[in-house]
Amino acid sequence: MMPPSRRTFPLALGLYLLVAATYALTGPGRIDSIDGQFRFEVATNLLDHGAPVLLDPYLPEGIGRQAAIGRVSGYGAAASLAGIPLLLLGRLLGLEGLEAQRFLFSWTSALVGALVPTVQLLVHRALGLPAPRALGWALVTAFATLFWPGSLSVLDQSQHAAWLLVALAGAWWAGRTGSLGPAAVAGGALGWLVNHQELYAAALPGVLLALVPDLRDRQAWRRAALPALLICCGLGAGLSGWSAWNAWRMGDATVSGKGETLDLRNPLVGLVSLALSPGKGVLWYSPPVLLALLGLAGLHRAAPALVRGMGVALAPVLLIYASMPFFGGDWCWGPRYLLPALALLGLAMPFATTGGLPGRALLTAVVGAGLLVQLLGISLDHHRFFFHHALSAYFYDGDPWVYWRISALWERPGELLDSLRWSLSEASRFGGHPFAGQLTYATWPLQPVQEAERMSRSLAVFYLPRPWPLWFPLQPEPVATPVPLGTTTAALGAVAVAGLVLLRHGLGGSTSALGPAGRDGPA
Repeated sequence: MMPPSRRTFPLALGLYLLVAATYALTGPGRIDSIDGQFRFEVATNLLDHGAPVLLDPYLPEGIGRQAAIGRVSGYGAAASLAGIPLLLLGRLLGLEGLEAQRFLFSWTSALVGALVPTVQLLVHRALGLPAPRALGWALVTAFATLFWPGSLSVLDQSQHAAWLLVALAGAWWAGRTGSLGPAAVAGGALGWLVNHQELYAAALPGVLLALVPDLRDRQAWRRAALPALLICCGLGAGLSGWSAWNAWRMGDATVSGKGETLDLRNPLVGLVSLALSPGKGVLWYSPPVLLALLGLAGLHRAAPALVRGMGVALAPVLLIYASMPFFGGDWCWGPRYLLPALALLGLAMPFATTGGLPGRALLTAVVGAGLLVQLLGISLDHHRFFFHHALSAYFYDGDPWVYWRISALWERPGELLDSLRWSLSEASRFGGHPFAGQLTYATWPLQPVQEAERMSRSLAVFYLPRPWPLWFPLQPEPVATPVPLGTTTAALGAVAVAGLVLLRHGLGGSTSALGPAGRDGPA
């Protein structure tokens, strides 16, 4: 392990700016999930009414309890609170309309998710990877795995991934340097994470294990005591916040609205389907995960405590998700519940090339396949697949093998060809009942199932290119965009260029990337 050089932090900042700007530019520009609409409603009503309530009359009933001025949501606080700075920024810039506020809120996961490749780069530099290779592999995670389309959605699994990675990396660094600062960061990240989903409290043993470089060294255990206390205090603070949030909105500090309805089933079905099924298999949606599996042994040799911590932290979380009837996380693109696993496994990818294996041709093919899959993922709205098949809202319940028969990924090439043949003159603007005229509201199967296929053929949003800079101006009827189109794209472009400038400075003239892992350059 080697300390970061003065070029590492400009490199990390440049990577973050480039990835965050690209994610923001390639997103849908709207609330693309009913879960996100709940979280947006809570965020905006906290600002406007000082209460975590739901005032939207079209959100389904039965979630939460009746409050003084509206219903309350059964979701944790973190995903709503994380979007509030974006809402405040919009109001500061005069973008106060509901459409503009939804548009800005849709960037939340993009800005948080961009932390994942950034933290990966910092860990790889600390392990001695040369800067170009650390950067190259961080870009593989950012753009050749499911993490790209997963970070564009208002669904918050990319945020889970970011904070879990920060917690493990902070604990690992604290265990090797004896510094308390990274331990405090790790505890804070874990405390924030349980306010997304309380099940992440089960990751604590793994985070604590990452503190101890050698399990046989008694001195190492003693040195880990104070950092471990800080991490536990961070988690304790997060759980206190979770309890206070529950007491405020639910009237009971122990009731979150999530765990009380948990329906667990055979996890083997979920694990096999999440790994291999055409509809949700991570090997299909993120081919570079093969390189991560090949590199685990090499990462273990370089950082055994980190790998132990990863395994122990992920195991209970993945087991719980795999046991749910909705282990695929629908309605979404790919296995979104595996984003935290992808963030951690990405640390192992460079070590797959130790000793020159796999060959360059295979490496290029796997990374290229990953990039192609993600470009397919961001190309069109993913709800079109579900409506086209006239699937019910809970189609997976009672049919655990459904993902072996249908696949959004396998149907995407045909959808793209269909979009090329589609006529704008035959479609209506996105909205439909009851949100006619709105661009940024969630797509939700409010229509009867038998009308779903007709709806998928009639709404422009399902045929236009998904990134918002393309589909906003291509609407079949003139419509005001939520934000100034040219100004917003130019601003994000400037952020991306600033990131590239910092990357050039951080690389300092180095050019090689994705080569064998090793300590052949200064960290």
